[in-house]
Amino acid sequence: MLAWTVHAGPMRREQAGEPQGGAIAVPQWLEDVRALRGRVLYAGGRRPQFFEPETQRYDDAQPHDLEAWHIVARLNGSVVGCVRCAPLGTAASPIAELLGPEKLDEVVASLGASPDRCAEVSRWTVDPECGLIGLGYDLVAAVWAFLADRGFLFGLAAAGTAGKQDRILHQLGLRYLENVQELWSPTFDDTLRFMYAPFEEPVEKLEPDLAEMRQRLQYDLD
Repeated sequence: MLAWTVHAGPMRREQAGEPQGGAIAVPQWLEDVRALRGRVLYAGGRRPQFFEPETQRYDDAQPHDLEAWHIVARLNGSVVGCVRCAPLGTAASPIAELLGPEKLDEVVASLGASPDRCAEVSRWTVDPECGLIGLGYDLVAAVWAFLADRGFLFGLAAAGTAGKQDRILHQLGLRYLENVQELWSPTFDDTLRFMYAPFEEPVEKLEPDLAEMRQRLQYDLD
């Protein structure tokens, strides 16, 4: 059976009151998350920057990891799925970098929300070799349950179109930001569409699973 944990990045822990000193140590769980993301993003060589030839390791290390929450699914102790989320306004915000601060402010205003009620969600990742059908669906349910319970109204995301990630997320309740143009990303070798999750309005197919996911999520935030 899958084990689900919400981890806080080292800087997110510091903001929660855990003292930090000197260089920020990267915990093993985050190393494992980055390795899975790197392997999936590498995509057999389509995105070579996610593989380190010298160390023969896949990696997707980003500064934003340190100040975000990470929802992680494990099967027999191995990370098989993960997604990253954080409040808007973090120093290394990917969505702010993609949209620019003015456009981001415009998007938040169009949703009728204040920035502190909006989160951003990124790096939705499922291990294609794990053989678990429906894991991507469960990741969406986990994000919905966790962020809604923390008082967020909306979650902003950028989804790739080549693998139809945007269509899958749309079927699970995310909506397109119609006033935001698609963006080509050299990093992902893909066209990104911008979307948002309305946490107070889950789609019918998702709603029954939110209560179960709330019971399954374990927390490593302190």
